[in-house]
Amino acid sequence: MFNLVHDPATLMVAWARVRVIAVPQCRADGVVCSHIENHVGVEPFLRDLRARLKDGTTAPAGSGTGDPQESGKVRRLGIPAVADRVVQMALKLVIEPVFEPGQYRSSYAYRPDAGRTMR
Repeated sequence: MFNLVHDPATLMVAWARVRVIAVPQCRADGVVCSHIENHVGVEPFLRDLRARLKDGTTAPAGSGTGDPQESGKVRRLGIPAVADRVVQMALKLVIEPVFEPGQYRSSYAYRPDAGRTMR
């Protein structure tokens, strides 16, 4: 199954989905999708990500963003980096078809088309 996650076609579909839903101002790792498109290139970005996935050198970047509170503390925001989002989406694309058919029809939370399956 791991081979499907780092397959170039899976990563390209994952990128396309992440690109559509990405919020332009989210900069957890200082990088936004438009920066990758304009300065890095989508193909080199995905090629590098695939290589790091295959050799096991990639790890979640974590959130580098904090939200200052009135008390002076900083609340950490759980905004994944763009590369992390692409890997998460690739994994979703691979495992969803495996597990989705076995779900009860009445279990609609957090599932695709959840609003339409309620009756």
